[in-house]
Amino acid sequence: MDMINTAPFLLLKIDLLKKLTIKGGLRYENMTVNVGDFNTLSSVKSDGTFTQSIFVTGGDLKYNALVGNIGLRYNINNQINLFGSFSQSYSINEIGRILRTSTQSNLAQIEAKPIIVNNYELGATGQISNWLNYEVTSYVSTSKLGASLYKVQTERLLFKDLRKWCTELKVSYISHLQNGLISEGATAG
Repeated sequence: MDMINTAPFLLLKIDLLKKLTIKGGLRYENMTVNVGDFNTLSSVKSDGTFTQSIFVTGGDLKYNALVGNIGLRYNINNQINLFGSFSQSYSINEIGRILRTSTQSNLAQIEAKPIIVNNYELGATGQISNWLNYEVTSYVSTSKLGASLYKVQTERLLFKDLRKWCTELKVSYISHLQNGLISEGATAG
């Protein structure tokens, strides 16, 4: 199996009124996976017997998508800076596993869809004092196809919808040394 991935992109950054920064971009994902002829792996069925290995005629799997991102940062003062962003990621997660467990005999019949994950982020950073900084961030990631496979009773592998979220608090302090500064910190999420 060989994969060729080209992804030209365009990025733009705009600084407005010295306090607002806008960043955005687009990326065109173009993937081709060349798969030779192969035999699937047999697996254990729910009744304890094994599935038959299937000969699969190879070929090319082609994927493409336009994904984007945008982010805003508003610097109110040293004590508080607000930010938010939206970004997308694109992948053909676990393609080998999908192919090895296929029940189809022709590559063109195998359902191997790409995954687009939408990521949202909101947060704030700032300086509490000359030696203490903070960052509070919340993330949410969603995808209709999910990012991992699970087995159902029909012996097929299916993607499960993805919805993950996280909130993170980071506090860092700056220790003064004779030859400069060193930053140390702690993170909780």
